[in-house]
Amino acid sequence: MSDNKQPLTTSPTTLARTPPPPPRRPASRKFSRPLMKRKITLLTGHAQRVMERSFYPTAASLGRLSTIMYVLADEEQTDQLNTLIVEKLDAFIADLEAQTATTRGLLDDEGITETPEYSNAQILEVTFMSPAVYRLIKAMSQFDSFAVLIDTAWFAALVGNQEHTNLPYTWRNKFLALNTEIIELERRAQKSAASAGKSDEVETALHDIDADPVPVATSVDDTAGKSLEEAAA
Repeated sequence: MSDNKQPLTTSPTTLARTPPPPPRRPASRKFSRPLMKRKITLLTGHAQRVMERSFYPTAASLGRLSTIMYVLADEEQTDQLNTLIVEKLDAFIADLEAQTATTRGLLDDEGITETPEYSNAQILEVTFMSPAVYRLIKAMSQFDSFAVLIDTAWFAALVGNQEHTNLPYTWRNKFLALNTEIIELERRAQKSAASAGKSDEVETALHDIDADPVPVATSVDDTAGKSLEEAAA
């Protein structure tokens, strides 16, 4: 007896019932967030040291802090913390402006309008994403302007060597202490997120806004040999 086997076929009914393949998911994209750019002129070594030692980690903490607080709390609490930080920065700026005005008054009384030239001054363009960083940049600029006036007063023999050294150093330490306080706020927020079991959620949120929101500072120009007025022009 012959074994006549029919070839296996797929009926039209079977084909009609086969589900279509699932659609391919589009590649994930980073969240498009607003960025701000601002140029900052740093003539003095005092301001440049603060920029190198403290500005970058402080600005990065401010960016991360906004994201952490968004995960941990509601918008009202986040706004309260941001307001607290801005108030601290504004208080520092106001105190430094008062000291700057005192020094400028000494120079005005002597009819001195010139300022020194600086051999290794810098102009930087800072890209950032936290509103508080704008105030941080303002504080940096104010500190640099104050140090320039102290140098000017020293050249005019209106302050002695000790004051010329100690005044910028004192205000530099105040600035560094404020920055350390801001960084510590971010560390405490990180610990709160861990205690609440939300570390993974925080990491995901940071990743969605392009991971670590560290401000970018790019050298724009070399202001070597320029005075305060020339660099600002």
